[in-house]
Order: sequence, then structure tokens, then C-alpha cells
Amino acid sequence: MSVQPSQQRTGRGFPLARGLVVASAAAVVAGLVASLTIGASYALWSHSASLDAAVIATGSLTLTADPDGVFDNTAWDDMLPGDRISQPLKLHNGGTVSSDISVSLSESSDWLTIAVVAGECPTDGIPDISDDFADGAIGLGLWDADENDSICIEVTMNSDTPQSALTDDLSFRLLFTAKQHI
Repeated sequence: MSVQPSQQRTGRGFPLARGLVVASAAAVVAGLVASLTIGASYALWSHSASLDAAVIATGSLTLTADPDGVFDNTAWDDMLPGDRISQPLKLHNGGTVSSDISVSLSESSDWLTIAVVAGECPTDGIPDISDDFADGAIGLGLWDADENDSICIEVTMNSDTPQSALTDDLSFRLLFTAKQHI
């Protein structure tokens, strides 16, 4: 059987169909990009939210320990088992807002008991210091902007501290926190 020239396939009909498919796909992609762009722009400009009544305050918050540079951190260096030594520390709220001040014990030797109270050190020691930091941070009170005040840090070396522990580094670390009071 012979093929007549008008029935021969030359492939010339496919470029047109392929072109329509490509053009349609490009139109769909362009439509998606345009709708995403318009949708994103619309969301940026039309978003709203209701707020409950609130107080918005601004200011600075600066808490400085030992602003005068007179704190003696060597006061606890030569402690022996059973010793109890108190040391005052001045704190300064140098910010422009009132702050709730607290202190937490971030690390300590097992042989030391640490207590902290607001105010001057009592002459007979801080009463009942067995578990001061058991519940986490200790509140030292609300301090006004630019307020200076003293706290008392008391360290007791447990009476059952073995002789071998006396050559170890029996250190502790306190973390003071100030939160803006509104």
C-alpha cells in the first residue's frame, strides 16, 4: 500500500499543539503567582486584631551589684565547718522603671548553705536558712527607679563538712533578676 502525500505525517501539527500546552501552563503558573502575590499583599494590609485593655510602659532597666566597688568576696575564704559569715551587698536599680528584684542560687557546693534577705545583715544571723532556695528564687521586693538598697548574703559551712572537702573549691553563685513592674 502506498501512502499519499496528503496523508504523510510531517510533525508540523504538533508544534502548534505543544505551543498551546506550554502557553496554557505558563498562564496557569502566572495566575498562581499573581494570586499568591495579591493574596499575600492583601493579608499584609488588611489584618486586624482586637486587644484587651492594657498598659504599655517604656523605660530602661539596669541592675548593678556593688555599684561602689566595696564588696569583699574574700570574706568566706577561710571558713571552717560550722562557721556562719554574713556579708552585705549593695544593689542599685539604675533604670527608669520600678523593678521586682529576686535572687536564685545557680550553683553551690554541697557543704554550704546560702541565705539571702533584703536589708542589712542581722547581728544574730538570718533565722531559719535551711531551705531558702528550695522553691527557686527569693523575692527581694519592689525597687523604685534609681534606688540603692542593701541585701545580706549569709554563708554557713555545714558542721559535718569533712576535712578533705576543705581543700576543694567551695564556691557558690547567685543570679539576681530584675523584672519591670507595671
